[in-house]
Amino acid sequence: MEYFGYLRIPQYILQFTRGASGGISLGEMYILLGVAGALYLISLVLGGLALYVMAERAGVKHSWLGFIPFANTYYAGKVAGESPFLGKRMKRSGLYAMIAEMVYVAIEIMSLLSSILLASPKYYETNYVDGGGSVLIFNLASVPKGLRWMAGASTWFSVLSILADLVMILFLCAVYNSLFRKYSPRGAYFMTVFSVLLPVRAFLLFAVRNREPVDFDEYMKERIEQAMRSAGMSMPVQEVKPADPFSDFSDEPAASPFSEFDDHENAPPDSYSDPFSDSDVNDNKEE
Repeated sequence: MEYFGYLRIPQYILQFTRGASGGISLGEMYILLGVAGALYLISLVLGGLALYVMAERAGVKHSWLGFIPFANTYYAGKVAGESPFLGKRMKRSGLYAMIAEMVYVAIEIMSLLSSILLASPKYYETNYVDGGGSVLIFNLASVPKGLRWMAGASTWFSVLSILADLVMILFLCAVYNSLFRKYSPRGAYFMTVFSVLLPVRAFLLFAVRNREPVDFDEYMKERIEQAMRSAGMSMPVQEVKPADPFSDFSDEPAASPFSEFDDHENAPPDSYSDPFSDSDVNDNKEE
């Protein structure tokens, strides 16, 4: 989900510019939450419009799913079709990506709630250092017992968030690589990386929404042929198996030219005439 991308990037920038001594206040966090929410709504609309146009051209039903969080990831997989994944073809990459995204968001929400609830100034005490400076130190004893588990779980939230993010990225790469191979085959890999690692997925989809889908394998075949012709290389000729010169003849065994002289001992009665039957009858008549 792009929302946490919009939220994390300014957090990292502020923490980097302020150094280890400077954190983000609770008021600044609320501002970042609001800005991230506004940007996410914009991306949700743009991404939904892009999937709607693509689905209408591809004949995929229920195009309204592109405007619903989580469901839009599943629907992107439906529009993309089968996705190449670890050397195989995966039919439900959108479903797996949606489940991974839901798990990741659930962990991120828990981590965010723990950070907000434990960010109260009353849980910190000022520690003065030499030189006139001061440092805020978190005091676990001042935290209510019902919230103390969050302080210990924050580390686990970070680890689980990283693992869930990696799994989500893996399936999102399968979905959007297949989608961009159809609508932007020339820059499919770059657009996949940008759309998965940065919160620009909706804007990239919106930029290519009106393009005609292409067959990526045929596209790459044409590019290779064009490159070989430009380099003066001849195209490999496919080997054609020569036709069998005796293909016109039947596989059934041919009739024997001496079939009239075959042994009649095993032939059924009345199947042939005795060549001496007439002479026997004449002899009997003379007697």
